[in-house]
Amino acid sequence: MSTKFLQVICFIALAIFPASAKPLQADIVTVLFTGFLSPVAGSGMEALNFDLSDRFASDRPSLVYSGQAFQYNERQDALDYINSIQTIDYLIVIGHSFGGSSAIQLVENFLAPINIDVDLTFQIDSVDNPFGSPSDDALPDNVSAGYNYYQISTGIFEPQGETFVQGATNINTEVYFNDTTITHNSIDDDVRLHNQIFNDMKLVVVPEPASSVWMAAILFSIGCVVRRPDRRR
Repeated sequence: MSTKFLQVICFIALAIFPASAKPLQADIVTVLFTGFLSPVAGSGMEALNFDLSDRFASDRPSLVYSGQAFQYNERQDALDYINSIQTIDYLIVIGHSFGGSSAIQLVENFLAPINIDVDLTFQIDSVDNPFGSPSDDALPDNVSAGYNYYQISTGIFEPQGETFVQGATNINTEVYFNDTTITHNSIDDDVRLHNQIFNDMKLVVVPEPASSVWMAAILFSIGCVVRRPDRRR
């Protein structure tokens, strides 16, 4: 095999690897919406935001997490927050109850028109709010993936969250956690769900280590580029 051919292979490997690798450090931006009549302070969404920040800081310190919780009717404020951040590698939108509907409305009515894609949505017992279309039962086209966590209402005045969101992974938390005591008002505070959302997020935002084949290609490429001079006889 000629030296020139090996050099061509080396440079091809160097060109392909950066394009296929995920960034070593990512800026994770998360927007969270509370439910009806739920202030941000003391809400399950505020607690989830703090929890995610702490978990990423301790578990994945190489990833920079930024998040903010809003009331369900503060979609323009949420958009302003997103636009205030210069670098966003992963954008995630989460909402509980009316906030789950606001998450879908933010994505389709505010982000899609300005060509902003969303990596993940989480709807937590999502309920259609009075702000009109779209409905909360389907993921917009600019969402890569979504999770819909819901519970089964048993109380007379207990809201029933959306049980099926088209395009999303739909999970009954009462079955998933084997706990029928979960309610519409408790699901957003559930520590088990907070932990599950963190794990769901990690599947998307944590960079996968380069395979041994690519590492070998890099080392081999360096060896091709930095060649020893020919020995003189």
